[in-house]
Amino acid sequence: VTVNREDKHRALRIDLEHDYRLLLRIGTEGPVCFESTVKRLWNLAPLEEELSSGWLLNGPFPVDHGRIRLAGEADDQRQQFEILGCALGDRFVQLYGVVEQHWSQLVDRFYLPVCAESKWRFWRGLLEVMARDADDRIARCLHLDGRGYGRLVAECPVVPCSLGQLVRVSDVQGVAAGALADLGLEAIQTWHSAEQMTSRIVDGDVADSLRRMGFNIPRITLSAILRKEIGDDKRVDVDTAARIGHVIRPSDLENDPLFQERREILEEAGKSRFLAQNESWEHVSRLISNQGNYDEKLMYDFAPNDALIHRDYADALGFFKVARMQSGYRPRVEILGAWVVSAAKDDQKKRAVLRYLASGLHGSRLASHLLRNELPNWLDEVKRNFATHMLLSGLSREQRNTLLIRLYPDSRLTPPCPPSRLCPKPKSVLKNLYDWWKVRRLGESKLYAERVYPYPFDHRLLQREPIDREAWFTMLALACYQSFGRAQDEQHREFIAQGLDDGWWQILSSQPQDELAPWRDLLERWSDSELKNQERHRWRRTLLDLFIIDRGLDVYVKLIREFPRFLAARGRTSLRAILCPQVSLLAQDLGLNAAPIERTLGIGTNWLIRELLRYGYYRGSDAAQLAPYCWTSSDRVRRFLRTLGLSLDLNADADVSPTVYGFLEKHLGQDVTFFGDYDLPLQIVTRMSHRYRLNGWLLDAGFSPFDE
Repeated sequence: VTVNREDKHRALRIDLEHDYRLLLRIGTEGPVCFESTVKRLWNLAPLEEELSSGWLLNGPFPVDHGRIRLAGEADDQRQQFEILGCALGDRFVQLYGVVEQHWSQLVDRFYLPVCAESKWRFWRGLLEVMARDADDRIARCLHLDGRGYGRLVAECPVVPCSLGQLVRVSDVQGVAAGALADLGLEAIQTWHSAEQMTSRIVDGDVADSLRRMGFNIPRITLSAILRKEIGDDKRVDVDTAARIGHVIRPSDLENDPLFQERREILEEAGKSRFLAQNESWEHVSRLISNQGNYDEKLMYDFAPNDALIHRDYADALGFFKVARMQSGYRPRVEILGAWVVSAAKDDQKKRAVLRYLASGLHGSRLASHLLRNELPNWLDEVKRNFATHMLLSGLSREQRNTLLIRLYPDSRLTPPCPPSRLCPKPKSVLKNLYDWWKVRRLGESKLYAERVYPYPFDHRLLQREPIDREAWFTMLALACYQSFGRAQDEQHREFIAQGLDDGWWQILSSQPQDELAPWRDLLERWSDSELKNQERHRWRRTLLDLFIIDRGLDVYVKLIREFPRFLAARGRTSLRAILCPQVSLLAQDLGLNAAPIERTLGIGTNWLIRELLRYGYYRGSDAAQLAPYCWTSSDRVRRFLRTLGLSLDLNADADVSPTVYGFLEKHLGQDVTFFGDYDLPLQIVTRMSHRYRLNGWLLDAGFSPFDE
C-alpha cells in the first residue's frame, strides 16, 4: 500500500502471480480511475497499448522488438489476461476478507471518511473502475467466466444496492425502472412485497456497469411490484388498499412519473378483488361506493350488500377508484334490474329505485328493461297507484313527471306541467369541463398525440423552408381522415404508419408533381389478383384525395400560412371558400391555383387549424385571428352542444366553427381557449370513456343525460 496524505495519488497494489502487479488509485471515498493520460500497461516502462481500463498493470509482458507494444497474436494476449484474471479473482476475495476484518485500519491508512456509508462507497468505486474493462477487448478477459471481479461479486456481498446494502450479484433483484425509478424506492417502503425486494435493488448506473460486465440485471417496474403486493388471490384488504393508495391515486396516473406506466398499472389493478358489505370478496368491476359520481351515489342507495364496497374502505378508496378505471366496470341494466327486484323488502331502497328511474343516467333504459321483463310486484303496485302511492312522496314534481313518462311510455296521458325552476345552465357544465381539463390536460394531450400521430412525427418540421413535404402531406392526410364517421384516431395513424413502414408514404409525398409512376404502382399493388383481403379499404379509397393533396401541396401550405393575415385584412370568411383556390380571394391575392379540397378536408380543416395552433405554428395576433376557426363539429360534439341548447344542423360543417366559438365564448369568456387546446377537451370528454363524468355534470346542471 502506498499512502501519502499530501500526495494526490493514494493507491492499492495488488500482487498477482509471476511479478505482475495491478495498481488501483484510491480517491477520497475509495477506488477511482487513473487519469486518461497515464498508460495502462507497463513493463518497467509504459507500453503503447490503448486500454479502456481505470487501473495500471505492470509486469514482464512479452513485448515486440521495439519494446513498446505487446507481442503475440490477439488470442495469445487474451489467454495471458485470462490467466491474470484467475489470480486477480483470488486477490479480490482476499481483499474482501481484509476489508471485513480490518476496515478501521484501512480507513486510517487511506484517509477515507468515517461514516456508515464508507464501506458501501468503497465497493461502489471498485465496481465503477472495473466496469471500464468491459469496453476493452483485452481487459475484459480478466473478469469473464468467474475470474477477476466476476468471482468477487459471485462469492462476496460487495454489489452496492440503492438503499445502502451490499449483496452478492446473484441476490440482486434488479434495477428500478419506469415510474419506480422516478418515484424512488422510499415511496414503496411500507409495501409488504417490497420490504425484501427493495433492499436488493440497484441504481441504474450500477445496473449498467454490471450488465457491461456480463450480468443479467432485470428491470423492476412499479406495476411488477404492484402485482406482488396484490398477490395471487388478488384480494386487496383495507390495509393493502391504504398502502397502495398512498402511492397510486387516480389523479397521479394522468401525470408523470406514474403516467409512463399508466396502462400496466391499470391492467394489474383491474384484476383486484375487494371486500363487499356482505363480507364476500368481489371483483372490483362489481362494486360501487358512495363516493363516486352523481349517478353512482344514486345507485348506491338501492344496491344490494354484495355490490357495495365494505364501509371499512371509507378512507382507502383511492386505489379502489384506480382499480375500477380499467376493470370493465359499467352498470348494465340487467344488473340494475336485479337490484330493483332485491329492493322489495326495504322501503328506503324502493324510494332510491324511484329516484334513480327518474333522475339516473340509465333511468330511461332501466325502466324500458323492467317493462319488457315484467315489473316487480312492488313497482307494479306503485305504477297502479301512481297518483297516491306513499313511496312517491319524497320525489320532486319534475321527478314524478319523468317517472310517469317512463313507466307509461305508450300512454297518451299528458303529464302535468313541470314546476317552475331555474333554466339549465350551460356555463355550469362548461366550467366543470374547464376545471377538469386544467388538471388533466397534460396527460390527456399526451395520450391524444399517441393515438393520432405516427411515430416519429415532429411538428417542428412544419416550420421549415422550403416546406417539408412529408410532414405537410401527413398533416393534411390526417385532416382528411377526420371527416371519416365511426373511425378511430388509431386507425388513421396505423394506416399512415403502415405506409411509412412499407416506404410508399415517403415516396408519394416526395415525388415531383408530374411523376405518376409511384401512384400507378400503388394502385396496381392494391388491385393485384394475389391480394388476400381488403384491409384498410376505406383509407385506400382516399388515394385520389391524397393525390390531390400532393399535387397542390405547395399551394395549400401557402393558403394555410397566409390565412390569418387575410382574416386581419378582410374579416371573417368561409373556410370552404378558402380551400377552393379557383374562387378564393386569398388565392387570387397570392396568384395561386390548385384543385379544390374543401370536401377532401371537410371538418378536418378545423382540426388542422387547431393542431397548428396547439403546436405553435401560429402565434400572437395570428392565433387570435384563428381562434373561431378551430372547433370541429364532429357528431359527438354536435350532440353535446345541442344538449346544452346550441342550435346546430345535423350534418358536420367546417363553417359551423365560429358559431360554436361564439356560444362557448358567451359562457366561458376568456377561458374559451381551454389553455390553448381549443376544442380538444370537447372531443375527448365526449368519448365513451368519459361519458359518466360528462353526464354527471349535465345532470347536476339540470340537463338530460348525454346518452339519451
